[in-house]
Amino acid sequence: MDFNIRPPAAAGTFYPDDKVDLSKFIDENINYKIIDQHLNTNAIIVPHAGYRFSGKTASKAFSLVKPGSFKRAIIIGPSHYVSFHGVSIAPYEKYLTPLGPINVDTTAVRSLTKQCKLIVQQVDVHDDEHSIEVELPFIQKLTPSCKIIPMVVGRLDYGEILEIGQILSNWWDEHTLVVISSDFVHYGTEFNYSPFSVANAPVKIKELDMEAIGLIKDKNADQFVDFIHRTGATICGNIPISILLSIVEKFRFKTEFNLVEYTNSGEILGDHTNSVSYAAISLDFDTTYLTKSKPIFLSHYDRVFLLNSAFCSIKARFENTCYRTPDETPPYLLACRSVFVSLHIDGDLRGCIGSLSDKESIIEGVIENAEKAAFEDPRFSCLSFDEFKKLNIEISVLTHPRKINSINEVILGKHGVILKRNSNRAIFLPQVAIEHGWSLEETLEILSQKAGLNKDAWKLSDTSLSIFETNRFECDYVKFLLN
Repeated sequence: MDFNIRPPAAAGTFYPDDKVDLSKFIDENINYKIIDQHLNTNAIIVPHAGYRFSGKTASKAFSLVKPGSFKRAIIIGPSHYVSFHGVSIAPYEKYLTPLGPINVDTTAVRSLTKQCKLIVQQVDVHDDEHSIEVELPFIQKLTPSCKIIPMVVGRLDYGEILEIGQILSNWWDEHTLVVISSDFVHYGTEFNYSPFSVANAPVKIKELDMEAIGLIKDKNADQFVDFIHRTGATICGNIPISILLSIVEKFRFKTEFNLVEYTNSGEILGDHTNSVSYAAISLDFDTTYLTKSKPIFLSHYDRVFLLNSAFCSIKARFENTCYRTPDETPPYLLACRSVFVSLHIDGDLRGCIGSLSDKESIIEGVIENAEKAAFEDPRFSCLSFDEFKKLNIEISVLTHPRKINSINEVILGKHGVILKRNSNRAIFLPQVAIEHGWSLEETLEILSQKAGLNKDAWKLSDTSLSIFETNRFECDYVKFLLN
């Protein structure tokens, strides 16, 4: 047995174990004709019961996934058999189904486990778990070259849900499909959940499910979590759903959840004594925003990684070598963002270089601007090696600038400001005004002069002002050595 491959555990029970039968089921139930009408579907909530009960409903959600359009799928499902705290990604290189192997994105897995202590690799969680496995044949048929990040979720409190959501938001781009594997309300004595009589079950089950689905459509993780606690609703993937909601909350005005299909086993069997509900829900989103405009969440691991790269790029110059982008760089640090690197010694500025161009990746900007700040800032002489050992490096990763119509939109300390008039341009990072104790008008006057203009140039109608925010962090040489 190859221990790097996770063998199928649910084939022959939850879905066909014959390759031909499995392929035929998917082909007969996927509606390929409607796919081109939903180019912006990049996340789905799908059931994971046996295909006999939920396979057709799952097919409705996967029918919105454009074939071949995704390079990666993040699949998040609940743990049914092992109780544990956190999120587990098993240390496999491949998952196996009757359709063949599907590759795990092992680079992403390594990075995720370094980023967050909640993300572990507990093998036994995955041994019998079906919530991930039953979704894989659909992915294999629609996007055969797609790699997966298979995540099984255990117990998480609300703060931990938000933390996982923040981290995963970095991995979600236009080439990544998010699949949340969850059934909805489990009703009956078999599931220890009978808040109403069997006679009322057909109506009450649907009401409960629709209340949950309504909260999902409202995109509010807090209210959804509160609903689960208040009602005790047995939605097995409620935590995976909450993680998705925590991801999309920051994009709530750009996203739309749509209920594609709903049913339950009581309707299928004509008996609601014990019933499980199934919903297919799509998340439609302008995927260009994922690449161009979404904010970047930087964990402690990410910050240490970038600061280490900044120090190494300067150190390489002293050694007459060239420091290049590390092979283990997480993909989201390859996203294009403006980056500034500031150098300080004993609290005094020793160099600051950055660029407003978003044509370079975060990691490239850090490496290049750190070296330039040390050796090419025209205001300072080249950094000496003795100074290097006293250095404090500060990195600022900028959000995309937004033009403003009124200076009242500027919040000093929170917003950096860009002033532009014709070919003249100048920028202040958010901390500059606070460090100097300037008022807003003083800040704009000095910014105008920095751009080579009259101090009142900011008032002119042909002068544009834009604001941005920064993710700012720092480290000194001693801490760099400890890393």
